[in-house]
Amino acid sequence: MNQGADQAVRFELEPVLNSTTNSILPELRRYGIELKVGKIPHCVLWSFPGAISQIITNLVFNSINHAFTGIEDKQIALHSETDPQSGALSLIYRDNGNGIPEKDQQSVFEPYFTTRREAGGSGLGLSIVKALATNKLKGDLTFKSAPKRGVEFAFTLPLDIRPKSP
Repeated sequence: MNQGADQAVRFELEPVLNSTTNSILPELRRYGIELKVGKIPHCVLWSFPGAISQIITNLVFNSINHAFTGIEDKQIALHSETDPQSGALSLIYRDNGNGIPEKDQQSVFEPYFTTRREAGGSGLGLSIVKALATNKLKGDLTFKSAPKRGVEFAFTLPLDIRPKSP
């Protein structure tokens, strides 16, 4: 059964997160980064599993490319929980890297903004993350960062993005 990429499907969160994190573990090991994944709630969504996977992958590669210069104990943490009241999934991504300089924070989601152009950065990673989270997954995205305190991206995603019947 091949579902089109533009059609929401029913899926469980845990296998999608496990598959995504397993696929990026070799790169994390290569750079000496520890991945900590919190307990994943039993959660069934009607949404786009590929978009969730792409968001996590983009964030991890963004951390690899930008966060850890001069950091000894490199860590990325992924935490998720569901809110039965709002019917939403909360997905939190954190790294303990250098953080995003305050002067760059208002620009991080702009297409083509990068601080690493000389190293091959395209500036598309976080703009894609935001577009996927807000447009494709119909959710919200916030982030906070401070120098030497890493970064945190917090996603609030509906469990069911199918249009509601009147």
